[in-house]
Amino acid sequence: MATQDKSATTEMSELISSTSISKGEDVSKVRSVVLTGNGSYDLIKVIEWPLATKCAEHEVRVAVEFCGVNFADVYHMKGNVLQWPVPYVLGLESAGKVTQVGSAVRNLHVGDRVVCYCPNEAGMFRESVVVPSTHCFVIPGDICTKVACTLIANYLSAYFAFFSFSNLRSGQTVLIHSAAGGVGWAATQLAASVVGNVRVLGTASCSKHHDIVTNGVTEAFTYEDYATHILDAEVDIVIDNIGGDNVKKSVDLLKPFGRVILTGVNCVVQEDESKVAKAFESIASSVVPMQELVMGNKSVCGLHLGTLLRDSPKTFHTAVEQIFSLCQQGLIEPRIHAVFPLSKASEAIKLLAERKNIGKVLLKVE
Repeated sequence: MATQDKSATTEMSELISSTSISKGEDVSKVRSVVLTGNGSYDLIKVIEWPLATKCAEHEVRVAVEFCGVNFADVYHMKGNVLQWPVPYVLGLESAGKVTQVGSAVRNLHVGDRVVCYCPNEAGMFRESVVVPSTHCFVIPGDICTKVACTLIANYLSAYFAFFSFSNLRSGQTVLIHSAAGGVGWAATQLAASVVGNVRVLGTASCSKHHDIVTNGVTEAFTYEDYATHILDAEVDIVIDNIGGDNVKKSVDLLKPFGRVILTGVNCVVQEDESKVAKAFESIASSVVPMQELVMGNKSVCGLHLGTLLRDSPKTFHTAVEQIFSLCQQGLIEPRIHAVFPLSKASEAIKLLAERKNIGKVLLKVE
């Protein structure tokens, strides 16, 4: 037993020594969810991990209360869509209270409650984070920190898909894939409650149909039968997080001037490895012929929040303010499926991978 403990300690020391923290930099260690390898939930470790003690001039330090779990975390764990050099701290979003600000930061102050969103850097699943101030969003006083942590990744994806790409209007028809997931749940509310008089078609497993209809879906379908049941629907907008062969099916359902918004490639996350290989093949060959798009007056768009935050931060921040406002007005109501302690992060990520959630999954810093 002593030999095993010594081996584990040595392994952790080697992992920590491989981090990007510069030698000689003033650091502390905080409890963090660290991905030490790809392909197994056992490789997700909750350990003490280095964090810079002092902020750079444009950074802030935040004491984390909640973290938002996203399907991108599944991509990171699997390593087949997103494969970064390990080890590193997982997590795209967290929420908590500012405890330190850099010398050049003017818009944030110690004590502010903020949501932090770092899709290009990850590193949010930990007790404290140090992030660029541009990646922090002040939470309005009448929104609790827990709810605020559900709003950025999911509701912004739906917001940009419907209102920036598509100009969703009353009287239109939308198809939302994975309507019980975080983005799907948000998209349904934006279409049904914010716009109104929108025909909302949604896909989900049969066991989730009651829930998505209660949330605003007009007609619910399974992933296997939707294409045969709604061929005559003349869909205006499809939010597609499945990818692969599904893109062509989505395009075929569009009416003139309709568009498909691609938000993910969840088809590659399956338990059957033979199906995973087939899914990657379908992604590689899923190009919709340009002539078909031109002749059909249709379009296919891609949405990635990380590059949008990097390339157009003002647009991103304005949209966050809109989402906060909709929440304050009661027009959107996030559903939290489960809250796991930080120590159970691997279980939370597995829950998403197995598609067992309805709405958002959070981690809570104990």
